[in-house]
Amino acid sequence: MTAPQPLHDRALDNLKFIRSTMERAGSFTSVPGWGMVVVGGTALAATWLGLRQARPADWLAVWLGEAVLAVVAAERRWSKRRAPRRTRYCPGPAGVSA
Repeated sequence: MTAPQPLHDRALDNLKFIRSTMERAGSFTSVPGWGMVVVGGTALAATWLGLRQARPADWLAVWLGEAVLAVVAAERRWSKRRAPRRTRYCPGPAGVSA
């Protein structure tokens, strides 16, 4: 039977794991900051417009249009950010960009 690992050593191992996880997560952001500002602005506009719709079908049409607009805006910001650096979509061999 082996002796249990001291608490201090386990805590350091956990901190190393958390730090490496945060470093990997920090390198992958789906939409950069200004892209999220644009998406938020379109959502506010869709909220204003959606509140003025009389029929549920019109309200749904506003929000489906907002979803398309948000995806297009996010993709444009994302591709503009990625173009010069040729970064990976995801870590690992499956995420290599063309």
